[in-house]
Amino acid sequence: MNLHSLLKCVVGSVNSLRDKNISMQTIDQLFSNEMSIATFHDAVLEATGKTNTYEELRQIFNKLSTATQNIAHCWGLEDTVFRDEAYVELKGRG
Repeated sequence: MNLHSLLKCVVGSVNSLRDKNISMQTIDQLFSNEMSIATFHDAVLEATGKTNTYEELRQIFNKLSTATQNIAHCWGLEDTVFRDEAYVELKGRG
């Protein structure tokens, strides 16, 4: 299974969870764990070559595609698929 197929599967799962009213993490919950923030920071640093503050990381997160954000809301900032998708998006922006 390639990454695109996996992403489609994850997005479908997120939509299914939403339809079943299973709660997902809010952005405040996502950014309340120092390890999660550090993991996201490292993905952003690797993609952009820039270090960012906590507030900048939240802004960067908010600019990611809805599909990528939904992966994080469902599985967290430390999730491998989320980190990979965020990296690809950020690297593509150059």
